[in-house]
Amino acid sequence: VLVVEVRCDGAGVPPIGGAAVPDLGGARDHRAAADGWSVWPGAVAGQRLRVVSFTGEHLDYEGFGPFGDGTFSASQKGIPVEEVAGEVGVVSVDAEGRLSLDAPLPVGDRAYLVDALDGLPSDSDGAFVNAEILLRAKKRGYTIKQVPVSHYARPAGVQTGAQPRVVFRAFRELARFYRHAEGSRERNLNAK
Repeated sequence: VLVVEVRCDGAGVPPIGGAAVPDLGGARDHRAAADGWSVWPGAVAGQRLRVVSFTGEHLDYEGFGPFGDGTFSASQKGIPVEEVAGEVGVVSVDAEGRLSLDAPLPVGDRAYLVDALDGLPSDSDGAFVNAEILLRAKKRGYTIKQVPVSHYARPAGVQTGAQPRVVFRAFRELARFYRHAEGSRERNLNAK
């Protein structure tokens, strides 16, 4: 899975406009505009609706056999290119599946129901990643809930969380996270 994330001065830029490929694996559900988006049984608060418009173009990619030797055109390969029109959050869902959203729905051709953390940027790739996700989710206004989990002895490998280099890396990622957060806070204050 390829995830492309756009940043400006260290801050993530929301995916609005520009070409996109259908969310073939990460969406919980999708619907055409003709099917309506106001009632979505199975949706839960905290998820998001990502609305896209059809461009009429198709992704041309390298492949094997007829997918790579020119036998099939881009449209015959069958992956349409879509343009992201916008994204709104699901605030609540009533018993009939009617959605309350945090903003008006953008105009588009298809909506994908995605999890709240889908598209949540993360700069960390080490021990700080879980804390970063929690901090970013909290900043977006998500409710954080603690649930118990069971921990079992490792059947193989060695635990590394307490090793000095792992702890140092977590602190380095924490410092980078707060440096970016302070920079974006200063930019917001200077813009006012």
